[in-house]
Amino acid sequence: ERIDIYTRRYHYVSKRLNAHPNVSVPVQLEQVDIVGDSVQFNLSNVSQAQIQVFVAQCKELGVPVEVFGAADNARNFMNWHFADVAKDCDESLSIIQYAIDMRLPLMFEEEDFDTMVDVVLYSLDKALQGA
Repeated sequence: ERIDIYTRRYHYVSKRLNAHPNVSVPVQLEQVDIVGDSVQFNLSNVSQAQIQVFVAQCKELGVPVEVFGAADNARNFMNWHFADVAKDCDESLSIIQYAIDMRLPLMFEEEDFDTMVDVVLYSLDKALQGA
């Protein structure tokens, strides 16, 4: 039952995020059964400075998001200490610098997800306007 709730919410949030011209939520493979407890999306036509403003604005408004390529993100392969630093991964690094992760908490009510997406889209628009 939880998986169904997560999945429904994931698809709802993804659809709303994808409506923004600078946001792209990758399509899930048909062969994969997801547990949508978070949504990952890519930002396009934004600078690193705008991403920093976007992340800070989201946090200020109570919706934390993470950039996969951030220097402090454990999922950034450049931060892994259990293996040698990856070489020749410039393309991968350029992708994860624009990849965002947002948690979709199970205990939230349905209307909370509208608020979350509203905050994300507002914060992105504000960052794009150079605020």
